[in-house]
Amino acid sequence: MNIIRSVPFVILLVLLLPLTQLLLGNTIGPIAASVPLSVAAIAFYARLVDSALREVDKGIIEAALAFGASPMRIICTVLLPEASAGLLRGLTITLVSLIGYSAMAGIVGGGG
Repeated sequence: MNIIRSVPFVILLVLLLPLTQLLLGNTIGPIAASVPLSVAAIAFYARLVDSALREVDKGIIEAALAFGASPMRIICTVLLPEASAGLLRGLTITLVSLIGYSAMAGIVGGGG
């Protein structure tokens, strides 16, 4: 994921043209631009989610383990509520970035 995040979006657009052609049979238009936009957004948001989840205090997780919570219960009742502010912040940043990326997609015929 870090490799995808480090590539500028316009270059990623060009690199993903063969994949877009293979998947959709077309490389021009808004639907074709959705392939590189999705790849870029997933890589970008995955890093922000990772960061938000790592910010959760380890003591809270250890307390849930001490009470016998299962891993799924820890995720649902501890990690997600505690990281919700960071997850929402990451989603907002990702959506703003996607708006900028879609403008760049217009450069190569993505429809902007």
